[in-house]
Amino acid sequence: MLRQIHDVTGSRRAWRPPAAPAGIVGDVAHASELLEIGEFELFELAYRQWYGRTAHPKAIERQFVGYMFGKEPPAWVRHFVREVLTLQQDGQLDPGAYGLSRAPAEETSSEAVRACNDIMLALWFAGAYAVWSFQGF
Repeated sequence: MLRQIHDVTGSRRAWRPPAAPAGIVGDVAHASELLEIGEFELFELAYRQWYGRTAHPKAIERQFVGYMFGKEPPAWVRHFVREVLTLQQDGQLDPGAYGLSRAPAEETSSEAVRACNDIMLALWFAGAYAVWSFQGF
C-alpha cells in the first residue's frame, strides 16, 4: 500500500519513490546492447561479478522489477555498467571475458525471441502497475 502524504497545499497524494536518473537507465540499456544480452541478464552478470556467485533468480527479479518501475539500479549494477562502458570507450571490451560468446548466425532468431519476451514482460508489469494504481491500493 502506498503511503499518503500531504503537500504544501494540504491535499493528499500518494508517495512515490524517487525515479532513477535518466542517464543510468540509458547506460544500462547501452551496456546490455554492447554485450548483446538482455537487461535482466545484465543484472545477473553484474551480481555474479560483484559477489562472485550466482544469485537466485528471485533476488535478481526484485531488483530488476524496481529498476523497471523507475528505481535506481543497485550499486553492483551501476558499477558493472560503468566498467563495461569504460572498456568499450577504451576499445578493450571483450564479452568473452564475462563468459559471453556471440551467438552463431543461425541462432539470431532466439535473440529476437528474447527481445520480444523482454518487451512482453515490461508491458505486463506496466499493465499490472496501471491496474494496481487505478484500484487505489
